Amino acid sequence: MMPVLSWDWYRDPRVLEVEERRLFRSSWQYVGPLERLSRAGDHVVGQVSRVPVVVVRGGDGELRGFLNVCRHRGSVVAAADGPSLDEVVGDLSEVIAGVGIDAGGLRLRQRFHYGLASNWKIHLENYLECYDCPVAHPGLSSVLDVSPDGYQLTATAHRLSHRAPVRPGRAKSSYSVAGSVTAGSYHLLLPNVKININPGRQNLSIGPVYPDGVDKTAGFLDYYFGADADEAWIGSMMAFDGTVGTEDAALVAAAQRGVAGSWINRGRILPQEWLLAAFQRYVHSACLDEVPPGLR
Repeated sequence: MMPVLSWDWYRDPRVLEVEERRLFRSSWQYVGPLERLSRAGDHVVGQVSRVPVVVVRGGDGELRGFLNVCRHRGSVVAAADGPSLDEVVGDLSEVIAGVGIDAGGLRLRQRFHYGLASNWKIHLENYLECYDCPVAHPGLSSVLDVSPDGYQLTATAHRLSHRAPVRPGRAKSSYSVAGSVTAGSYHLLLPNVKININPGRQNLSIGPVYPDGVDKTAGFLDYYFGADADEAWIGSMMAFDGTVGTEDAALVAAAQRGVAGSWINRGRILPQEWLLAAFQRYVHSACLDEVPPGLR
């Protein structure tokens, strides 16, 4: 299967300018937990791609987003031409409940910031496929069934998801998957918000991915846990999650080096990587009419 995007889309700053206008400005972005905006005057800061923003609870109880610049230049960020939040989220609450998550019982524990030496799309394409997981992520593959028969891929107009059950008869490790959450469940709300659930006790992480230039990515994850997750289990799960993240960082950095220095214009996509292809089609269709003709 041929990819939709040429490698110029991962290394040309003119493409990034179009992506920031056409993908990020009209999409819903995760900034932080609602519990931090409970009273009038409460605010949280964040960003939409490389643009700093602030979300404020007004005296009338309404939430409003502004560009986070000097006060006389404040401007509402929310775009009117994007889909509604309900449309974007769809049946996600039912999907995560299906693996055992009680979202109402989760509480924020910590935020983890990270940076990657790759184009933001390379990072998300890596996130959306697990064909290479047995080699690239041996720890993950020892816990989850990432075989073609076990790994489940689904897509909606606004979400790309993958789900993996716990591997039967897996080797023992310090990370215990015993608990109410029965599978790994991972979701991308297009274009750039990741939601991750690992098996075991009640847990969920959520956060955005942003371009930090054409060949760098920035992001953060807010980690939420339920009452059944004690300190020891949280520590073991975070170590497991961190190992996967470190492996991914090396993979996407290598991919970016290959894209930046290659004489080849395109790679190949395997049939098992159809979520990756769906992501490329989404980016391509949203941006094609503004990308310079020589890069299309």
